[in-house]
Amino acid sequence: MDLIEQPRCPNCGVVMRDEPGAYRCPACGRVIEVADVPPAPVFDGPAIHGG
Repeated sequence: MDLIEQPRCPNCGVVMRDEPGAYRCPACGRVIEVADVPPAPVFDGPAIHGG
């Protein structure tokens, strides 16, 4: 699955809708849970070019 493409339901092929922590098919109701991704670390230090 492409990262920018909304997934399709494996049962019926309908585009799935976003839900907190999951995707849900509006046609058949199938739910695919997605794992939470930890946020990117925040850099807290001097810049390479002195800025």
